[in-house]
Amino acid sequence: SGFVSAFTNHVEQSASRFQKAGGAVESYVFPEPSDLKKGEIELNDGEFETGLLILGETKEKVSLAEQDIQQLIDKEFKEEKIKDKRISSISQIQERLLQTEARSHGVTFNIYRTLAIISLKGSAERIPSIKMEIEKILGEVAKKEEAKWMQNLVQWRKVDSHGDKFPYSPIANLEIEKAYQSKQDNCTYQSDSEHFTVDFKQEKEINHQNGDEVLKVQRIGKTQLPDNWEPMADPTSKDHTELPLRVVDVLVGSEGYQTVLTEFNKTMEQGKKYKSIIKIQRIQNPMLYESYVAKKVHLDTHNTPDVTNERLLFHGTRKESLEPINKDNFNRSYRGQNGIVYGQGCYFARDASYSHRYSVADKQGIRYMYLVHVLVGEYTKGKDTMLEPPYNPKTAKRYDSVVDNTSNPAIFVTFHDHDVYPE
Repeated sequence: SGFVSAFTNHVEQSASRFQKAGGAVESYVFPEPSDLKKGEIELNDGEFETGLLILGETKEKVSLAEQDIQQLIDKEFKEEKIKDKRISSISQIQERLLQTEARSHGVTFNIYRTLAIISLKGSAERIPSIKMEIEKILGEVAKKEEAKWMQNLVQWRKVDSHGDKFPYSPIANLEIEKAYQSKQDNCTYQSDSEHFTVDFKQEKEINHQNGDEVLKVQRIGKTQLPDNWEPMADPTSKDHTELPLRVVDVLVGSEGYQTVLTEFNKTMEQGKKYKSIIKIQRIQNPMLYESYVAKKVHLDTHNTPDVTNERLLFHGTRKESLEPINKDNFNRSYRGQNGIVYGQGCYFARDASYSHRYSVADKQGIRYMYLVHVLVGEYTKGKDTMLEPPYNPKTAKRYDSVVDNTSNPAIFVTFHDHDVYPE
C-alpha cells in the first residue's frame, strides 16, 4: 500500500541519517502475506505485525529516531470511526462489498452494527475513497427506508383491462410520488426489471418493456387527515366529490382558535400592535398535507432524536397571496420581495411581531398572517447567496434549513416546497 511504501522509504532515510550519526538500525517491515506463517505475525484480517529494532550510542539518539518514525506513522496511518444509525441496517451483501473494496485499498474494515459504527484503519490517502463507498451504501439504505415509509403514506398502482390492480415496487413508488409532488408532468423509471413512464395528467402508464402498452394508474393516499378537519366531500355534488381545498372558519373559543391566539399574543399586544382579530381560518389541503407528512416522516427517520424537526412559525403576507398559498403552498419564486439576508428561500419567524412587519394591509386596513407548520430540522446560519442549505460536515448531508442565529434562532429559511404546511 501507499503507507507501506512511504513508511519503508522513511525508515531507510532515517536509518541512513542515524547510521551516519554512529547508530545502527535493524528492521523487518511489512512482510508479504504469502511469506507469513499462519498465527505468527498476522493479526486481524488485513492487519500485520511490524517489528523494528533501533540501536544507538545513546538513549537520546534512539529516542530521536523513534520520534522521527512515530511522526511518519501519525502522518501516514489513520484510524477513523464513522457513526451513523443507518449502519445498523447495512445488509450482509453490502458489508461484503465494502470489505472487498477496503481490502483492495489496503484498509482494514470493521462494522459494529449494534453500535452503528464502522471502523477504518489504513493509509490516510486511501481511507477517503472507502468513505465514499460507505456513503453510497448508506444512501441506498436511506432510500430503502424512505421507500418503506412512503409506502405507508401513499401507494401508486396500475390497473389492467380486467380491473386487476398491481401496486408498484417500493422504490418505484417513491420515485413516482417524488415526481408527482414536484409537479412534474410525468415520471420515467427504469431498473433491471422495470421500464415505464407515468403520465400524471392522463393518469396512465406507458410500459416500454411491453410494446408501449398503456395502463391506467391510481394514487392511493394512506395519510390520515387531522381529526379536527371538516369533511372534504363537496356537499353540492351528487356523488360527493372530494374537494382539493377547503378554507374553514375556526370557531371562536375552540381549542384550535385558542392555540393560534395564544401563539400570536406572545409578541402582539391587542390595542397597541393590533385592534382586533377578525377571524382565524384553517387551510384544509389534503395533497399539501400528505406531502408535508411524507417529508416529516423522512426527517424523523433520518435525523437524531434530539433534533426538533417541526416548529410553528409565522409568515406575514398580502391579500393577493392567500389563494395561491392555500392552493399551492409558499412559492420560492417570490423570494426577494422582503429581502434575502439569510438565503434565497421562504422566510418564517418565531415571533408574530416580526411577521407583522411584512403583513401588508389591504384597502380596508386588514392584515394577513399565517401560522405555519415548518420542518426546520438541523439548521445552520444562512447567507444571502445561498440557494439551498450547505452541507453539514458532521453528517456529510445538507442541513434542512438555515437561520439568523444558531444559538437563539428567530428567523428560519426553508428551500423545499414540502418543508411547510400553511395550516
